[in-house]
Amino acid sequence: MAAHTVYVFFDATCPHCARLWTDSQVLHNRLKMVWIPVGLLRGGAEHGAVIMAASDPLAAMAANEAALSAGRSGPPASTPPAVALALVKANTEVFEKLGVQSVPVVVYRNAATGAAGMEVGYHPPEAIATLVGL
Repeated sequence: MAAHTVYVFFDATCPHCARLWTDSQVLHNRLKMVWIPVGLLRGGAEHGAVIMAASDPLAAMAANEAALSAGRSGPPASTPPAVALALVKANTEVFEKLGVQSVPVVVYRNAATGAAGMEVGYHPPEAIATLVGL
């Protein structure tokens, strides 16, 4: 288990989020990334809920982000359960309380300094590693 954790608010239909997902894979052996789906863009809540409800959310996330990156994103393959949609809605409400209006959003604490922060928009893996003190 990684000693450092960051929380990433993302929309499952956001191309910048898909890029962050893909590029951040190099950090997963040193950093725990908790991906929190929100519904900001058209279809984002439904796609996020399908990911959350999947028997293997990691595989569902990887497939969704790969399709999005390749320009093959369409409607979700299945109808998400109401409970998963409610969770995405709750996540979106928390996201809105942060006062930001775009995704991705990385929330972190720097292990060396103890400083907490929030960064909006795509950040390359090296920048995220620096934010958390890796």
